[in-house]
Amino acid sequence: MKIEAQFDSIEEMMGFAIRLVGGTTAAEAIKKQKVDQTAKTKVTAKEEAPEEDSVPEEGTQRAEDLPSEEETKTFTLEEVRASLAVLTRTGKQKQVKDLLTFFKAKNLTSVDPKDYAALMEKAGAL
Repeated sequence: MKIEAQFDSIEEMMGFAIRLVGGTTAAEAIKKQKVDQTAKTKVTAKEEAPEEDSVPEEGTQRAEDLPSEEETKTFTLEEVRASLAVLTRTGKQKQVKDLLTFFKAKNLTSVDPKDYAALMEKAGAL
């Protein structure tokens, strides 16, 4: 089997490669989280709008009491590495290095896995 693909830029090629293996770029992941969170908030508000005089049943949680997707989303080392690689290849080596320094790391493997979500959020803003 032979498959040929043509890309207009390295960014387009990297985006294709990341999606091909099931990953997402930092910007896409953050955008998807925000869209999903907004949609869930709207649905939850419509479905669970309590009457002003009603008291929630014991043992139930209201939507605002639940952790948001942004807080619970975890990233793998491979996802973070792919996103930072795209940034590096697009000429943002210094910004990537500054991000690692911000997280008190000399390289990506030195970043604490619990900081991956924050790192991806900051990388998405670049």
